[in-house]
Amino acid sequence: MLRDHLGLTGTRIGCDRGECGACTVRLDGNTVYACSQLAVWANGREVSTVEGLADGDQLSPLQQRFVEHDGPQCGFCTSGQLMSASALLDDVPDPTRDQVREGMVGNICRCSNYNRYVEAVLDGASPDTASTQALTKVGTLTPRVDGPERVTGRARYTGDVQLPGMLYARVLRSPHPHARVRRVDTRAAGRLPGVRAVISRDTCDVIWRSGDSRNDRFLFNNPVRFVGDAVAAVAAVDRHSAEEALAAIVVDYEPLEFVLDPEEALRPGTVAIQEGGNLSPNGRGAREPERYERGDLDTGFAASDLILEDDFTSKHINNAQLEPRVSVAQWNGDRLTVWTPTQGISNCQRDLARDLDVPPGDVRVICEYMGGGFGNKNQCQDSDLIAAVLARETDSAVKVEYTRKEDFLGVHGRWPTRQYYRVGATRDSTLQAIDLRGYSGLGPHRKSSGGISGIELFRCPNVRRTVHPTYTNMTVSATFAARRIRRGSGASSR
Repeated sequence: MLRDHLGLTGTRIGCDRGECGACTVRLDGNTVYACSQLAVWANGREVSTVEGLADGDQLSPLQQRFVEHDGPQCGFCTSGQLMSASALLDDVPDPTRDQVREGMVGNICRCSNYNRYVEAVLDGASPDTASTQALTKVGTLTPRVDGPERVTGRARYTGDVQLPGMLYARVLRSPHPHARVRRVDTRAAGRLPGVRAVISRDTCDVIWRSGDSRNDRFLFNNPVRFVGDAVAAVAAVDRHSAEEALAAIVVDYEPLEFVLDPEEALRPGTVAIQEGGNLSPNGRGAREPERYERGDLDTGFAASDLILEDDFTSKHINNAQLEPRVSVAQWNGDRLTVWTPTQGISNCQRDLARDLDVPPGDVRVICEYMGGGFGNKNQCQDSDLIAAVLARETDSAVKVEYTRKEDFLGVHGRWPTRQYYRVGATRDSTLQAIDLRGYSGLGPHRKSSGGISGIELFRCPNVRRTVHPTYTNMTVSATFAARRIRRGSGASSR
């Protein structure tokens, strides 16, 4: 109701299950998650959103402090943070730091900028403010030029884009980690009222090239190779019609053997996920581990007084950007415009043009604001291509929206690893040798390197690193960044 019917898009959709706080509003003065409130419950009651905090172009004192203290980073959580903070200050005008933290505990910030929000509510001195006498910018607090848009809800993210006659799309996903698709029956779905297009591998053979650097990865693959692999997509006049159409699609699967552990995937007799085996080929096409060596391990271990051996496991980690994947596509003749949350606009434009066989000059990619990326949004995503294909099929603008669950299943995260170490050192703790044997779980497609780093941080003359980038039937893996960069008195993440 707030976003679609009233146009109050400052209330964000982050998880849609009452966990992240991006949709926090005030209902009769109390903070609630909008996603957990039926519209009928608000009948006759007062609902306050972030759009109501400012007086025209004049920011409220709280909004102004959020800007001055560099609170908004990607800004996706900012509206919810403001609504929680405003309710707190109404109840406790002069809160302690602990009271501020407790009052805002229901809001998640993936950029981890919690301290800035707390300082803004307290209006205390920013902890990183430094005075540099000879400089006018470095060490001097400089508010973000787009801060006011982020704190008023006016910042437009891709999910906020509404176009005349726009259709809504949903994606049908595999429930199997590995299966051959015998048949996709879309006839019943296509006959439902409001459904404008249904596509699957039978009608769409577009290759998503940035989704795999070694193999042809189609938008809809057969066989499907992980739980969440796309099987079909629907465009309809509204979300409910699209979801009803997904339920009407009948898919005949032939389940196949699968493997989830990267080390197990290389054992003899294990099912081959990609043609040629589960050890991903390198850039030269050779299926061999990736090795780095310097010095001589035998010499290093011979010089060691102590040799330690241990193994470690890291799990698949989702980038968990607060803004779920959304793409909007519209064709104007042969020219394509795509609105998408991307860290790499030129990358996305190049990928779309290549995969759709369109001149790059006829593709425009727009990202006004992005709700976090962390390496997850550098290239063209399958949602961009699916939106573009459906838009061309229907001659209408199409919006593809992923739920948080789909974002976890269908969008890449950091690869899981198994790491075996043998380390030699002398009694004075000087490293003499490091031998690493590692296995990286790429999922069924190689979207990134699968490298294992870390040992280069240590001063050691004799090193060998052997990494096996391996195909599995887990969710696809790729880049994950969580580096923090200081900017003046603020901190930003990418």
